[in-house]
Amino acid sequence: ASCAARACALSGSNITVTYCSCTDGTTHVCPDGDSHETNDMYFCENISGVAACPDTNTVAVEVIYRDDSTNPIEGFQLHCRCSTYESSGLHYVCEELIG
Repeated sequence: ASCAARACALSGSNITVTYCSCTDGTTHVCPDGDSHETNDMYFCENISGVAACPDTNTVAVEVIYRDDSTNPIEGFQLHCRCSTYESSGLHYVCEELIG
């Protein structure tokens, strides 16, 4: 299987690590940290969407929606990655996008 389509992106940084199982967007395949440790969260990144973002500090990622701690994945939503993420209700969002 190719790793070209997706990779795991570490929030709060420009680090992107290859993670082949990100090709399955229906399951929780990226590693993650504690729900309160949002700076350590990993997100499944759509590499093809990176070029649509204005610069290297805003990378397109699919935000992982969480319904609860035992069944964390409710869906994905594409955003441009900013500098930091934080918890907002049932999902993680870029701090700069909270308004």
